[in-house]
Amino acid sequence: MKTPDLEAMMCTERSPLQDVLVWFHSDSRALGRRWPIPVSPSRHREFGAFLDAWQEALEGVDYDALNLPGQVDWHLLRLQIAGTRLHCDHDRREFEDAREWLPFAGTVLALEEGRLAIERMDARRAAEMLNAAANDTKALTPA
Repeated sequence: MKTPDLEAMMCTERSPLQDVLVWFHSDSRALGRRWPIPVSPSRHREFGAFLDAWQEALEGVDYDALNLPGQVDWHLLRLQIAGTRLHCDHDRREFEDAREWLPFAGTVLALEEGRLAIERMDARRAAEMLNAAANDTKALTPA
């Protein structure tokens, strides 16, 4: 086996997409902090729009005009977008598959997302919602 020529393989040019990758990861983390519940339909909607916008922007980049590090980063960003989308789709499908056994999930998600958004909560309405969710759950269990 031939020893690789590391000097020839190392490129000292900076990728023009380096800062773009940092921006994508920063925005993705911020979105994850704002929508921290993996099964939340709101999270799926927000991440879907976020990923669609990034995918469209990436497709607008002239790949052939990029230097080698830029082309590598272009592929890295494409894979990051696809991987994030795959994880979001998996979480969504998993929740949809279990939803019939979780009649209270919509109520709990609505209350938690309202809390995360620092919305003013009507305690009486919240109690009614939780009571209805408890009754729906009791209806699933055999007597």
